[in-house]
Amino acid sequence: MNFTECFKHQGVALHRSRGAWSGVSGDGGVVVVSLWRDAIRVVGASLYYDDREHLAGKAASGARLRLKHLNHALANGAEVRVVEVSAIDPAARPRTIRSACPLTRYTLRIVGIDQVTGAFHGEIVRVDFGAMLAA
Repeated sequence: MNFTECFKHQGVALHRSRGAWSGVSGDGGVVVVSLWRDAIRVVGASLYYDDREHLAGKAASGARLRLKHLNHALANGAEVRVVEVSAIDPAARPRTIRSACPLTRYTLRIVGIDQVTGAFHGEIVRVDFGAMLAA
């Protein structure tokens, strides 16, 4: 699946995939963000994402749009879904995507956002489908 197909699979049609790091569904109920694989950390049994170091002192256009989308999710209670991406060269700036994969069994819980750079950190939470069906 390519990057655009991953977003569509997660419920968001990207109108412009080049430079896009995130998107919002037509009804506003879902936000999809791309997360760099090398910024995902395993701590115990939990997964965390943190790109604050990667974006330190920057305000890339993709980060500004993602900031808008993450703020939309926080303000409106939208579900935040994830597309994991890996870079051809993780040290390159800007990066080029090698591969993308929708993480369909996970959502993102936003822990903090830098309102200047758009950098953020959060917990990647496994979706409990049993609890969803019981509700």
